[in-house]
Amino acid sequence: MRVKPTLVFVAGLLVITAVALLVNLSATTTASAPISTPAPAPPPRPLSNSPPAAAGHFSLQQAGAWSSLPSGSQTIIASYSGDTNSAQSQGSVNETVTPGPDFNISFAPATVNVSSPGSSATTVLTVNAMNGFTASVNLTGCTNLPSESTCSFTPATVAAGGTSTIMISTTAPSSLVPLSRHIDFGGWRTTAGAIRILLLCAALLALAIQARRRRWNLASSILMLTLLIGIAACGGGGGGSTGPTNRGTPVVTNQVITVTATSGSITHTFTFTLNVN
Repeated sequence: MRVKPTLVFVAGLLVITAVALLVNLSATTTASAPISTPAPAPPPRPLSNSPPAAAGHFSLQQAGAWSSLPSGSQTIIASYSGDTNSAQSQGSVNETVTPGPDFNISFAPATVNVSSPGSSATTVLTVNAMNGFTASVNLTGCTNLPSESTCSFTPATVAAGGTSTIMISTTAPSSLVPLSRHIDFGGWRTTAGAIRILLLCAALLALAIQARRRRWNLASSILMLTLLIGIAACGGGGGGSTGPTNRGTPVVTNQVITVTATSGSITHTFTFTLNVN
């Protein structure tokens, strides 16, 4: 049986056409297929350094570098609000915060009453240990005292659980200027104590000279008398007032006195009330 050349040609043309269609379809499918790429990670959110708004429950968005956390049981919540690429998420963890060793101070009595300027009064300070505190506490001083008054601690270093006596000393009114008070002579300013010492030295010098000469005269006597009067009256003010030159410690009511106490890196201030009647 003989095959006609026309039939063979037609069959070959159909095969070639079919193969071309298949190749074209495969290329089109490959070119149009989407390329899958991972979504970019969301940028990290900055965290503030603000302390938690309330003890017991707070968000990680309030976190950062806290200097301290409230003591007791806390719930810490980490939350992410989400964006166009990622869904929101939230998690939490429970933590128990135990405070470190510390101390506080109490006063007995809490109000110190000085009967009058020139008198003194005391209160007993107690160092109370907290959370296993065992170190000593140094009492460094009092602030906001009225003028012409001082405070002292006995002892100034107190062990945990120990006590110290604080004495408040005041100054009575006086006709003598305190040695620390300044006196002006024109443009020259000095202290009353320096003037007294200078006059005393001059009087002693004059006395030694007269004793060596073994004779006194009217001028020398007047000079010595003047110097002695000057020593007694120095700093009197020269204003002709008959009242006391130094009024001493003023009368105060419910004045808050601050005591500073330190132990290592811990520093606290505590207060009591002072009355000077």
